[in-house]
Amino acid sequence: MNNSFELKVVEEAEPPQEMMDILGFQDELRRPMMLLVKSIARKPIIKEKL
Repeated sequence: MNNSFELKVVEEAEPPQEMMDILGFQDELRRPMMLLVKSIARKPIIKEKL
């Protein structure tokens, strides 16, 4: 990434196994509702103009 962030963890949230019998939740495995991202901000590198 070029925005001074470092990705630490990326995880797709999935419904619990008990909910898989509910209409529509099987489809959530194909296209997850959420993407959980953990990142840290880094100081940007300032490039000097020559």
